[in-house]
Amino acid sequence: MKNKMKNGRKILFLVLVLVVGLNSTAYAANDVESGSKEVDSLVVNENSSISVEDSIQSVDGIYNVDGKARASMTGVINLSQAGGKLVGNYSTTYTKVVDRIGVKNIKLQYQGALKIWYTIITVGDKYTTNDSGYMGAFTCDGVFGRTYRMSATHYIKNDSYTETRNNITEGLTFR
Repeated sequence: MKNKMKNGRKILFLVLVLVVGLNSTAYAANDVESGSKEVDSLVVNENSSISVEDSIQSVDGIYNVDGKARASMTGVINLSQAGGKLVGNYSTTYTKVVDRIGVKNIKLQYQGALKIWYTIITVGDKYTTNDSGYMGAFTCDGVFGRTYRMSATHYIKNDSYTETRNNITEGLTFR
């Protein structure tokens, strides 16, 4: 009976070692794989969008709200592949001039081997004051075969009133 319990503990210990070892190996492979290639080539443009006329493929934000909607705040994000570059465009508009309007927590993420999303680029709070619209964009290198997505939070602040809207794109596999 004691031998069965010892064997059971040994098997449990070996299974735990294998599970932890495989998870950490997969995670380390994703970290090494990112290699910061995308980040090394990051270019952020404020108050302008980047034209993607030669876009190979593109995904829009799932929660995009265009100017024709009956919402007072509208927000749009778009992630595109143009040649060997990823292009992220984002904009927020409001029906009147507000104290601050912008986009924050802009993230470019890629999907790892375990279907977990890893953030490789975070662009902080980008905004303009005393305006009714803000737009910006970034470009960076892409890695063949990776699936990317972009997320952001559109917001306005006026006196004591604040409005926010989260947005995220579907996945875009770089090719």
